[in-house]
Amino acid sequence: MKTLFSLCLAVFLSIAAVDQAEAKRFGSGGFGKSFKTSPFKKSSPAFGQKQAGQKQDFNKSGAAQRPRSGMMGGLMGGLLAGGALAYLMGSGAFEGLQMMDMIIFGVLAFVLFKLFAGSRRKQRPQYAGAGPGMGQPQARMPHNEQAMPGASSGADNVPFELPNDFDVKGFEEGALEHFRLVNKAWDSGDLSIIEEYVHPSLLQQLTQERSLEQGPLSNDILDLEAQLVRSQRVDDGHSVSVLFRGLIKDNQTNQESGIFDVWHLHKAADGDWLIVGIEAE
Repeated sequence: MKTLFSLCLAVFLSIAAVDQAEAKRFGSGGFGKSFKTSPFKKSSPAFGQKQAGQKQDFNKSGAAQRPRSGMMGGLMGGLLAGGALAYLMGSGAFEGLQMMDMIIFGVLAFVLFKLFAGSRRKQRPQYAGAGPGMGQPQARMPHNEQAMPGASSGADNVPFELPNDFDVKGFEEGALEHFRLVNKAWDSGDLSIIEEYVHPSLLQQLTQERSLEQGPLSNDILDLEAQLVRSQRVDDGHSVSVLFRGLIKDNQTNQESGIFDVWHLHKAADGDWLIVGIEAE
């Protein structure tokens, strides 16, 4: 029984050391409304070449790009796991191990391995992009609309109703700028800027979420691209969804992680675009 308890303690401490809590970026976890969106398009070859060059800068070691556990996370994990093993060795917990003990140890090790592998699979690939003004008032949207070029009108039953003269590329570039601006305001704790971009129904939730973080945060967006994945006329204006994909680095933990966020925005006939929902992984 002592051996089993000791083994369970070691596994518990090891799991607790994995994926140390990191500072949350804007919208992480998801808030507000959600909508069905179309599958995102693959990046162009030119974009892929640009990204490949950036990977060499971000990952000088030459390893395949993927989110790395932070320096402190790895250090604490090693210390906790090492301390647990040292305790077990010193206490004689491994003396007189029976076959059943070894089987239990093997099962626990397998479960731990699956947990590690699962946490890595949840991360998304990284992408890049560049970034005028999603938040600026736009012209009143006419009722005559057109389908998005290159999109199937019935694909997955996702609406793509675009007003005439709607500049998709310009909208996506503006979204990139505002994604960076909002995340910078989130890091500094300047909720007055975020208030200009989100619907009042979300502001209280986001304010409570930000209050959980102590002091300023420090994140750098290394790669980012945006894509319009839904567009729909509604009774009081227009509603769209924008997918953001990229790579962000938490400077406090030296950890890089993938961005795979969808912002759902609504624009009243004479108003500005406001975020009414965030889906983030």
